[in-house]
Amino acid sequence: MAVSVRIEDEAFSDRRYDVLARELGLPDADCARGKMAAVWRQCTQEQTHVLRAEMLRVILGEKGPDALLISSLGVEAEGGIRIRGTRGRIEWLAKLRKNARNGGRAASAKRNAKRNSKAQASGSSAEVPDVSPPAPAPAPAPALRSESGEPSGLALLFDKVDLAGGEVGRAANAKAARFKAASNPDHQAAIDGFHQRFKAAYGTKPTWDGKAIGLLSSLLKRHALSTLLERMDFMFAGRAKWPPPPYSADVFVQHFDRWVDAGPVEVAKPIRRINDL
Repeated sequence: MAVSVRIEDEAFSDRRYDVLARELGLPDADCARGKMAAVWRQCTQEQTHVLRAEMLRVILGEKGPDALLISSLGVEAEGGIRIRGTRGRIEWLAKLRKNARNGGRAASAKRNAKRNSKAQASGSSAEVPDVSPPAPAPAPAPALRSESGEPSGLALLFDKVDLAGGEVGRAANAKAARFKAASNPDHQAAIDGFHQRFKAAYGTKPTWDGKAIGLLSSLLKRHALSTLLERMDFMFAGRAKWPPPPYSADVFVQHFDRWVDAGPVEVAKPIRRINDL
């Protein structure tokens, strides 16, 4: 089952991520927030507020556990380090899985009862086995309560899912599952690359949403990360004659093939007739 995370706006003014970036040797706080997204995703996947030091070293590097303590983004706990801001925010996945199991069993029982009724009406006493997979249940909205005693600006906010259920709910859940920035290192690197270049060019941060993340994800399916970063540099350097700036993520994707250096065009020499020689 896919786990999707995103970052609250308040996190971009939380100075603890500057401290975390310094301790981990990262370029800036934006990179630190990207690393923490992977930590929150792991907490959600394991359904735990405490991660072992070994797991944190895999995600954040050798200095990861100490960096979390120094930056106050984690506290020592039995079995490892408790990640602040996860309490009340990761339990939605367990409820979703439970609802899916219950919904599947209920749908299966309903189908069996209907088939057995048809079999009895036709004179057959044998039960008809259920071979259909269970239908997914509507997904609950994730809890958005802040942890007691901690700042409300902690950076974890999971994608909301549709509460209507049925085909609408399943379609919304399938769409949300496609945006998994934290699960793909290249995906996160592409987001960080665009974020840093946009900020350097315009002095402000780009607005990230599911659409913008999905656009970069679609490019990574067809091009290498290095190609995306090279074309970002070309675009933000203003080397293309058109389109004009400012450049957003959708402009970058829509005109992706324009961010290349065409080079000088060689003009063919005219052919002279033999009588002119």
